[in-house]
Amino acid sequence: MKPAEWSDEGKVLSFTRLQAVPVGFEDPYNLALVGITKGPKIVCWSSHLLDLNDRVVIQERNGRYFCTLLEPVDFKLDAKQLKP
Repeated sequence: MKPAEWSDEGKVLSFTRLQAVPVGFEDPYNLALVGITKGPKIVCWSSHLLDLNDRVVIQERNGRYFCTLLEPVDFKLDAKQLKP
């Protein structure tokens, strides 16, 4: 075996929303299986609302892997959009 490096970006292959928050976490989290292009599949935590095929960035913190959306969705509405 030899060391290898992969990109820190991947695609959500599967996920589940945890209803019971693990000790050490503040908010409910998703547990996601992320596929890295030309690399492994990694299980990581995310507080973002995820969907299949979302692109994410993976970061390691204190021995745990977390993923965040690569292109966050913006839901801001202005007054023009709210008028009939």
